[in-house]
Amino acid sequence: RLQAFFKPDGYHLLHRNCNHFTETFATAILLQDAFAEPGKGKDPHRLKSYPDWINRLANTSKTMISHDADIVPCNVLEEALKAVDADQKV
Repeated sequence: RLQAFFKPDGYHLLHRNCNHFTETFATAILLQDAFAEPGKGKDPHRLKSYPDWINRLANTSKTMISHDADIVPCNVLEEALKAVDADQKV
């Protein structure tokens, strides 16, 4: 379901890159597990162990460089919720 958000022509080095995909994918897996077994995790909405340094260059640069009009910046939590249809359950 993440294919809807991460299309080949939607790649952007700062706003929608492979690190955004992996963080969104991992968050979706955690969310799916949390909805399968309610109460399993303390805070299933955020991947706590995803290292900040992995996407640091993109996160720092995007504050100085605006995104292209045709590129939608990645919203990890929102896209992960939609991937597991959790936006309909919450």
